Amino acid sequence: MQDFQNQGSVVAGCRESFPLALVSAGEDVCIFRIGGGKTVQDTCAQQGLLLGHAIKLMQKNAGGACVVEVMGSRIMLGADISRRIVVQRLA
Repeated sequence: MQDFQNQGSVVAGCRESFPLALVSAGEDVCIFRIGGGKTVQDTCAQQGLLLGHAIKLMQKNAGGACVVEVMGSRIMLGADISRRIVVQRLA
């Protein structure tokens, strides 16, 4: 069983961590931690949302749902997932 919360590699130059739901549209961030159970972590991994990967928040609505760009693809995330993904700003 793989534990996604405790894996190491984080993009160099990252700083304080906070939920993806608090990121402004257009910002580049790196994934620091993925909260939630194994199902949430596996779902994120299947979509390419992996620890240490850089993503860009493309669009965000008031309810917390957002569209992110990861590895050249755009992915829609619900508000619950965007609160579980903890990110850090890139320097």
